[in-house]
Amino acid sequence: MQHIVPHDGSSPFDAIRKVDDQGNEWWSARELMETMNYAKWSNFKTAIHKAASSAENRGGDHIAASGKMVQLGSGSQREIEDYRLTRFGAYLVVMNGDPRQNKLIGDAQTYFATKTREAEVMNPQSLDITDPGSIVKLAEQWLETAKAYETERERRLELEGPAAQQEFFRSGESKQLIGDVANRFKAYAADRYPHVKVYHKDVWDHAGRLGIIIRGGTVRNNQPTAKAIEAGWATASETVYERKSGGHGRSVSPRLTTKGEARLWDGLVRYVEEHGTLSIPKAGEAA
Repeated sequence: MQHIVPHDGSSPFDAIRKVDDQGNEWWSARELMETMNYAKWSNFKTAIHKAASSAENRGGDHIAASGKMVQLGSGSQREIEDYRLTRFGAYLVVMNGDPRQNKLIGDAQTYFATKTREAEVMNPQSLDITDPGSIVKLAEQWLETAKAYETERERRLELEGPAAQQEFFRSGESKQLIGDVANRFKAYAADRYPHVKVYHKDVWDHAGRLGIIIRGGTVRNNQPTAKAIEAGWATASETVYERKSGGHGRSVSPRLTTKGEARLWDGLVRYVEEHGTLSIPKAGEAA
């Protein structure tokens, strides 16, 4: 999967940029949709309509309806609906997408937020390299651009953590152990929340808090709840073993489905964001 490096010129969004005879740059909405990995034109068109409402208040023809010719299997051609987008129009369209749906939507938002800001503040023709004041002004403009990019990056990270993990979950075929999720979250938290200690017991407690497993002094401790099985969050895996004293024993452990893993992961992220810790206070303790 290709991602954005805002200032190196190798972005896939630069690759689909067009320039007309008057030197105006523009993007095809159809091509932008494909680059952002949208599956359906109808979904992308929703973002276009929302962006068009915002564009009307800014003036200018930033989102213009147009047609695009496509080749059919029979060798003939057919015109399909398309829109011609200015850089600002493309910026409005991608900002109406949800980066939690796929990584490239977030990449597009970072790219257009950064590049649009650069276009607003940068005017090379006005730069006098012999004037120290002009050089200082240029440096200040680049600093503002860097700050705008960092703000956008932080916003993406807030949304990206759970979404990235859910994408990982969707790519897996086998059901996962809660301990495996705990190990992954520990590595994730070490980067995002270095002050937070992640213990397996806490992750199991959250699985109980979220209704995925039973916690407490019962014979069914750590087994999937009936609700979790019914909702498709977990299944029960039964293991039969030999007792040292003779005979056989039976243990039941939870296996998380894709939905269950996503529920647990999102629950962990939300709790840490809200409380600054993963530890759940015991009854009678202050939260």
